[in-house]
Amino acid sequence: MTGLRERLHPTVLLMAGAHFMVDGYGNIYAPLLPLLIPRLGLSLAAAGTLTMLYQIAASVSQVGFGRLADSWRPRVLVMAGPVLAVAVLSLIGLASSKPMLALILFAGGLGGAAFHPPAAALAHRLGGTRPGLAMSVHITGGTLGFSLGPLLFAPFAERLFNALKDKAGKKIIGFVWAGAHPMAKFVDMKPDRFGIELAPGGNILPVMNAWKQFAGTEGGIYYYYDFPKNPMNDWLKAEYQKRYGAPPDFFVAGGFAAAAAVVAALKQAGSSDSEKLIAAMEDLTFATPKGPMTFRKEDHQALQDMYHFRIKKDAKDNDVLELVDTIAAKEMPLPVRTKR
Repeated sequence: MTGLRERLHPTVLLMAGAHFMVDGYGNIYAPLLPLLIPRLGLSLAAAGTLTMLYQIAASVSQVGFGRLADSWRPRVLVMAGPVLAVAVLSLIGLASSKPMLALILFAGGLGGAAFHPPAAALAHRLGGTRPGLAMSVHITGGTLGFSLGPLLFAPFAERLFNALKDKAGKKIIGFVWAGAHPMAKFVDMKPDRFGIELAPGGNILPVMNAWKQFAGTEGGIYYYYDFPKNPMNDWLKAEYQKRYGAPPDFFVAGGFAAAAAVVAALKQAGSSDSEKLIAAMEDLTFATPKGPMTFRKEDHQALQDMYHFRIKKDAKDNDVLELVDTIAAKEMPLPVRTKR
């Protein structure tokens, strides 16, 4: 590997990695067909037509993107293409209809098509005196991604199932996840055949809106706009709805809580001196839209109540969760890890 790096521009290796991701995600549709066909009611003709649609977007359109790369900004295509391909194709498991799946495949295919022509040209140019080696590394990255992509998700989920299936008592897989949520893919793999339940953590409202199909599923969240009952949250809900036409999500509440902590600390310390602020914030309890929060003195861990939710049977967009129970902060004995 050292000898390889001496001969290649680092960007060639970076693009080989991007090629791995683009082609890996580009080949997850076919392995998911056994799950998508019954779920969306696809005929074999429809499944084949969707495959053709993806190939047109991902391959045939490369002619147009190659021409665009010659006359515009190839580096923009090299950077934006993988982001679009990976972000969009990772939503395949969330497709709830044939048109939605077609749109995901087409848009994701265009992302891959935007990447391939300028990336190949750039790899060849950066190869210097060894363009053949640069191209082979770049192409190998894509080939490995295409080969290994289908193997990455299913074995991971099956390992979780196998570790739990013979255990006694309640068996739950909890999700703490950012980005496109994998719960739909886990549901399609039928964990209930092993008596395993799925428990998602909270997410932004657009992601949770896609959970309507999982009515009855329970999980935990630190803020959902309709759960905390306090004047600060009432004000935030009304003001945010008025300004943006939607309820606030947990990122909004988190930002508000951070601002509330600063205000409370400044009032308590009577100064903006950092050491006085640290002393003032130790064991400080202050109001937030999420409910009271406390900074634990021993390790400055923020403590708050959490919310046990259930997905509603009659869920609608931005009205997905119902409250099962409020778990008080004192009922969650988080360990102190710091040594002071």
